[in-house]
Amino acid sequence: MNFDKLLLSLQRITRSGNYRPEVDGLRFIAIAIVLVGHFTERSLRFYGRGVDSILHDFLSLIAVPASGVLLFFAISSFIIASQFQRRKVDFPTYLRGFFVRRVSRIYPPYLIVIVATWLILLTTGIEVPGLRRLSGGDTSLNTSFIASVFYANGLALYEYPKLFGPGWSLEIEIQFYIIAPFLLASYFLCKNKMARLVIGFAILLVSMAFNIAILEVSRSESVIWWTVAAYFPYFWLGILLVDVGLRRIDGRWGVVAVVLAWLGVALLFYSPHLDAGWMKVFVRVASIAMIFVGSQSGGSFQRVISYGAIPIIGGACYSIYLLHLQIFHLFYAALHRVAPNLGLGEATLLGLLLVLPAMLAVSMTFYAFVERPFMQPTWNARVAGLFNVGALQSTFGKFSRLFSRGSS
Repeated sequence: MNFDKLLLSLQRITRSGNYRPEVDGLRFIAIAIVLVGHFTERSLRFYGRGVDSILHDFLSLIAVPASGVLLFFAISSFIIASQFQRRKVDFPTYLRGFFVRRVSRIYPPYLIVIVATWLILLTTGIEVPGLRRLSGGDTSLNTSFIASVFYANGLALYEYPKLFGPGWSLEIEIQFYIIAPFLLASYFLCKNKMARLVIGFAILLVSMAFNIAILEVSRSESVIWWTVAAYFPYFWLGILLVDVGLRRIDGRWGVVAVVLAWLGVALLFYSPHLDAGWMKVFVRVASIAMIFVGSQSGGSFQRVISYGAIPIIGGACYSIYLLHLQIFHLFYAALHRVAPNLGLGEATLLGLLLVLPAMLAVSMTFYAFVERPFMQPTWNARVAGLFNVGALQSTFGKFSRLFSRGSS
């Protein structure tokens, strides 16, 4: 099998069959920011204490995994809104398919990872040095595991998941999935596009103002940080970008779009270091919008993120997200036990040469043999058979039928 056939065999399976590599290219940018952030955090945590150097300052600057998560939020809503606009079925039928696809596609790989992690920790009693989520808080491992099964660590415990720290963002995503169909149907009830866009931008500004207001609130003091409301501007931005309609940009404006896209990537990395809350939120929203515009403009930015293995790795971002942090942390914990006196530069270089390729190999294998099979339409069809459209319509009653008429 040559390299091109290998890439094709790993390409994301889409329901419509209309594969868009630039969307997976956006996922690549998001997961790259997360990987860089978590990798540098581990390097600094084990080898950066007391170090004062240019390398330390640089690693601290790019150790911002949450910025990639915000881009993921916008990508999720962008995809869901795009699919909603293209749908050719009534709202109750769409609703049934929407939830079936997400349950059958997202939950099994996630459950496999947290169950395996829980069983390993439970049966071996292993303690992982430096893993704050595992040792912090008063919640037991078993309680956190049960909460993880229901995506409820944040809402129920005000804590990050112990078994899978990045799972906090998946809990936020699930909350958005629950409200997304109704949010979209309500928004698109307005058939006048100009009026709808005015409403859409107003919602974005209000949600940004709310986001700015809660930046000073501690995660341990308020449940708001564990809800979709705290990240709503980024989800809503994806919906708004679909409604605006991103298109190819030619000529000098195409060059501007490319420059802005790369600038957006840089600003997204830097945004957590901004002091003013309003500036932090504004720069994050603006940088994500710039990245999206560049990804759809048809210019060199879109070509780069659509080239070769980049969209394939982006398409496997969920598997990478599920597995990367455990691999990074175990590597640095083991390295620190064997060679505690390494310099920050040597430890970082060893990580780049050893653990990063290993992490990609393990994650891509998991993607190919565990996650990707759940993308198959036949798998979704078997799950869909467990649901009844009539029962769904009865459950939502007049509410569903209102959306079915209004958003058709």
